[in-house]
Amino acid sequence: MKKRNLKKYVLILSFLSIVFSSGSINAQSDKPNTNENKINGYEITKVAEEMPRFPGCEDKISDKEKEDCARTKMLEYVYRNLTYPTKARKKRTQGQTVLQFVVTDEGRIDHVNIVRDIGDGCGDAVKKVIESMNQMNESWIPGRKGGKNVNVIYTLPVKFSLR
Repeated sequence: MKKRNLKKYVLILSFLSIVFSSGSINAQSDKPNTNENKINGYEITKVAEEMPRFPGCEDKISDKEKEDCARTKMLEYVYRNLTYPTKARKKRTQGQTVLQFVVTDEGRIDHVNIVRDIGDGCGDAVKKVIESMNQMNESWIPGRKGGKNVNVIYTLPVKFSLR
């Protein structure tokens, strides 16, 4: 389908909020209300002193400017690379898909997990885009805690809507 025709099926990606982990990871852990868990044997932090950021905003001066810029750039990346699945368009599937992934201490994306899926290929479409971030020229800026880079869980809601 040509990009011009995509306007008929506008994909609205609203990041209702970029949430850095929620209680859903605690449901998988024996450690209630902690800020760290393990996935496949390595430590995962839910809240870091400096949260990971999408690359391309290091020229900004303040942390707030860097965070806002990183959210915008991530939105642009997801929007540019996400395709509304044909099956979902045909069935008029709409709603919010939620993914969690780990931004490693080296800035790579790992352990991408669909937490909530509206079906018809929407969750898989977002997962494919998130996994493709490892092929970008720049890596994510890792989270930091105690002066060290750490692995951080990241929760990303993406809303699919047809107009």
